[in-house]
Amino acid sequence: MKRYSILKVLLSFLIFLVVITLSIQLDTQIDLTPDKRYTLDPIAEQMVRNHDEPIVITVLLEGNIPASFRNYKSYLEYYLSELRRYNRNVEVIYKNPSEGSQEEQEGFKKFLAKRGVSPISRQVSTGDEVSKNLLYPYISIHNDRSIVFVNLLESQSIERGEEEKLLESQLAFESKFLRALKQVYRSELPYVHIVGASARLVSEGYNRDESLSAFRFINSNPNLILSALDSVDAIVSVLNKEALTREELLAIDVAAGAGVPVIWMIDKSNMTVDSLRATGSHLATSQDYQAEDYLFRCGVRIQPELIMDLSSSLIPQVVNDGSSTPQTKMLNYPFHPLILSGKGSRPSTRLSGPLSMYFASPIELLEYPKSVIKESILSTSPYTKTIKVPRMLDFGFMQVAPRPEEYQQGPLSVAVQIEGRVKPYFTN
Repeated sequence: MKRYSILKVLLSFLIFLVVITLSIQLDTQIDLTPDKRYTLDPIAEQMVRNHDEPIVITVLLEGNIPASFRNYKSYLEYYLSELRRYNRNVEVIYKNPSEGSQEEQEGFKKFLAKRGVSPISRQVSTGDEVSKNLLYPYISIHNDRSIVFVNLLESQSIERGEEEKLLESQLAFESKFLRALKQVYRSELPYVHIVGASARLVSEGYNRDESLSAFRFINSNPNLILSALDSVDAIVSVLNKEALTREELLAIDVAAGAGVPVIWMIDKSNMTVDSLRATGSHLATSQDYQAEDYLFRCGVRIQPELIMDLSSSLIPQVVNDGSSTPQTKMLNYPFHPLILSGKGSRPSTRLSGPLSMYFASPIELLEYPKSVIKESILSTSPYTKTIKVPRMLDFGFMQVAPRPEEYQQGPLSVAVQIEGRVKPYFTN
C-alpha cells in the first residue's frame, strides 16, 4: 500500500513536470479568471498581428503608486507583454511624468494638459510616512501621424469603493485600447455625420472640443450621406424642437442597413426650467419627430411621459417668498433625475458616477423584433414615478415634502442600445 502511494506521488510529479515543460516550450499560459481578463480578444490579436509599422505605447502610470493600483498596473504590464508576443514591432515605454528636471517635468505636463490629460491625487504610504502623489492613469498610442491617449480609469474621480471601480476600469480597458489603436492607425479621422435642426451648432461645438479630436464631425444632409456612404463611420441624429425630414430618415435607414452605427439624441419633451421661470407655469407636451415609428420597428418606444425621481439634482428655490429678506435654498428637483448605468450594460457604456438629465422620458424595450438585441445602458434610480403629458407644470409641488410611497415605479430606462438587423423602413 505504501509502495502504491509513493508511485502515485511520483506519477503526479512527473505529469506536473511534463505540463510545465510543454507550456514553456509552446509559450502558452492558462487564464483561470472567470471574466478571462488575461486572455487577449481575438480582434486585438488580429489587429496587432496585421501591423507592419511600429506600435509605440507609452505608460504614464509610473512612480510610487498606491497599493490599490498595483493589480491594475500588473495587469497592464501583462497585457502589453502579450501584445509583444504577437508582434515584435510593439514598443512599450514606461515614463513617469514626475521624473527629470523641473523644466522637463513642467514642459511634459503642459503637453499632457493641452491634450486633456490631467492627473489625480492619491495618498501613498511609504514606511511610516503618508504623502500625496499626483498620478497619471493613462497610456498613449502614437506613430508619426497622430497620438491618442487612453484613460485607464472609467472616471477621474474615484473615491468610494476604489478597488471595485479599478476592477471595472480594468475590464473596460481592452475595448478602449482597441478603439484608440484604430484611431491612430487609420489613414484619416473617422467621419461622424450629424443631422437635424441643430446639426451645425453641434458639429461646430464637437470639432472645437479637444477631447473629441480623434473624430471629424460634419454638418451633414441626406445627399451627402448617400453619396459618400462608404466613408460614413457614424451618424448622430439630433432631434430637438424640429422634426426629422423624410429625406433625412431615408438616408439614416439606408446607412443603418449598410451597417453604419446611428446615435439618436432625442429631447422628447418641450420642457426647460427657464420656460417655467419665465411665467411660473408651462404646458409640458410630448414632441413628435417623425422618427417614432422607425424606432418602434427597431424595438423601442419613447413613452409620452416625464420621469420624477427622488434621486435628483438640485436647483435654487426661494423658500420664504414675500419676506423682507427672502432666502434661496438648493432643493431636489424630481424632474432632473440622476442617471446611472443600466443593469448588465457593457463596460464600454458604463458610467462611473451619476449623470444629471433634465425632463427625461422613459424608454420601453419591446419584445419584437426578435432579430434585434436590446439592452438598457442608462436608467434612473428605483424611486421613481411618471406623469402623463400634456400637463401643466409649475414649482408649487416643491413646497410639500414628497411622499416616498408614491415613488415605487422602479428603475426606468432613459438610454438603450440596440443591435441587429430589421427590415428597411422604406421600400421600392
